Amino acid sequence: MRKIKKFVIFLSGTLALFFLSTTLVFAKTQCATIDLGSITDINNNVITLGYDQYGYNYQAHMFNGFADNYSRPAFPVTEGDKLIMDNRMELVKGG
Repeated sequence: MRKIKKFVIFLSGTLALFFLSTTLVFAKTQCATIDLGSITDINNNVITLGYDQYGYNYQAHMFNGFADNYSRPAFPVTEGDKLIMDNRMELVKGG
């Protein structure tokens, strides 16, 4: 009787660990990420790594481009006032 009880406890623990580990693996694969190309902007364009044509870098939380491109117009602005924004908590000072 004792061996059966130990076996049931062992089996329950093993199954619990199995289900927990598979749940964590599936949860990770279902997240939207920039790397996988599963995040889009307001115009339904896929967000990519690095700066896009407007000057946004979503992964770095930065904008570095022409001021009129902040609103993502249909045709990106190619001249005018430059704008640099850093939305991270710590700001990096340039020289």
